Amino acid sequence: MKKLFIIFVAIFLFSATSCLANFDISKWKYYKDISSTGGNLLRVTLDDNVFSSSTKDLSDLRIIDGENREVPFKLVSGKESFKSDRVPVKMINNSYIPGENSQVILDLGTSGSLVNNLTVSTVSENFQRNVKVYGSNDMSAWNVLRDNGYFYDFTDKKANFKSQNTQISFPDSAYHYIKIEIADDGGKPVKIISVETNNTIEEKTRGHERHPQFKSIEKTDKKITEMVADLGVSGIPTDRMNIESKNVNFNRAILIYASNDENAKDWDYLGQGYVFRYNTPKFTGENVTLSFPETTKRYLKLEINNKDDVPLSISGLSSFSVYREVIFQTNVSEKYRLFYGNAKADYPQYDLEKYFEYLEPDKAMEAKITNQRDNPSYIAEKEPEKPLTERIPYLLSGILTLTSLFLIFLVFKFLKK
Repeated sequence: MKKLFIIFVAIFLFSATSCLANFDISKWKYYKDISSTGGNLLRVTLDDNVFSSSTKDLSDLRIIDGENREVPFKLVSGKESFKSDRVPVKMINNSYIPGENSQVILDLGTSGSLVNNLTVSTVSENFQRNVKVYGSNDMSAWNVLRDNGYFYDFTDKKANFKSQNTQISFPDSAYHYIKIEIADDGGKPVKIISVETNNTIEEKTRGHERHPQFKSIEKTDKKITEMVADLGVSGIPTDRMNIESKNVNFNRAILIYASNDENAKDWDYLGQGYVFRYNTPKFTGENVTLSFPETTKRYLKLEINNKDDVPLSISGLSSFSVYREVIFQTNVSEKYRLFYGNAKADYPQYDLEKYFEYLEPDKAMEAKITNQRDNPSYIAEKEPEKPLTERIPYLLSGILTLTSLFLIFLVFKFLKK
C-alpha cells in the first residue's frame, strides 16, 4: 500500500510539472525567432514591435524552446543600479562677497573620505549661476576640481511652477576640505542653507534615441507654442526629451502631456520642465533636456510658455527610451522564440528570480531577434455572446410598449362594461 502511495505521488508531481512546462501556443498572437552565436546565457533587447504589440507591462512575454516548452527568463531594464554613499560634512565659512560670489567650505573630517558630487540646498529663486569646486588639505593651497559647473532655479509662484538643479559632479576627491564658489554675476547671492556630499558609482544607462516627427502650433492668444511629437506607435517607454534649437539667451517653462489620441481633448499630464541657454560674459550654460515619469503613450505634447518673448525656433526633438531586455539560460543546440501578444497573460514567476544575480548577467551574450511574425497556431478567443437585449436593442422597449398597450386595452374593456 505504501509503495502504491509513493507511485501515485510521483505520477502526480510529474503531471503537475509537465503541465507547468507546457506552453499553450494558441493563445499568443506574435513571435520572433531568436538567433545567437552561442553561449549559455543570452541577452535579447526588445524592439518597437514587441513594445507596441505586447501588454503595457510586458507581462505576456514568453521564451519558448524548440519543443514548445517555456524557458525561464529575467526581464531587466537597461538602467543599471548604482550605489551612492552619503559622506557627512561640516560647513564652515558660509559667506558671500557682494557682487562676486557665495562660498562655503566643507570639512570632511579627515582625508580619505571619497566624494564625487554634491547638492546645495537653497531658498534662493530664479537664478542661473556658474559654479566652481576646489579641494584642499590645508585650506591654503586650493586645487580646481570643477570650474565649469552651473546651478539654476526657475520659480513661477503664480503658475505653481518650479524647476531647480543645484547638483554638481566632479572627479573622485579625497581632500580634507571642499570649497564651493557660486558666482553672483551682478545679481543677488545664492543663499546656501546646507550641502549634501556623496560618493556615487554612477549608473550606466543603455537606451535608444529617436527623432520623432512633430507638429508646431503658435497659440498667440495664450502666448504658448504647442508641439506634438509622434513616436509612431504606442507602447514605447519614453522618459526624456531634448529640444534642438539654435536660439541663444532664452529660458522657458514647459508643460508636458501624453496621449494615444492626437486629437484628444484631455491629455495625461506628465510634469513640467525648464529649458534655457545662456552665452554671456558672466554666465554660460544650458539645459535643453526634459525629464518626466515614463510613459508608453504614442503622442507627447509640449506647451512652451513664451510670455511676451518671440517663440523659439525648434529644429528637432529627440526622445529617449531605456532598453528592456530579457536574459535566459540556453542549450547551445536549441532554437528559441520570443512570444507575445496575449492581453490576458499574467507576468510569469520563475525560480530564476532567486539565483539570477549569481549567473553573471553582465557576461550574457547578445542575441538578435527577427522580424515580427504571425503565430499560425494562434486561435482568437471568441467574444462572449451578448445578451439577447443587447443583440436586439429595441427588444425590451418593444415588449414594454406591447405590454402597456395590452394593459390599456384591458382597462378600456373594463370601463366599457
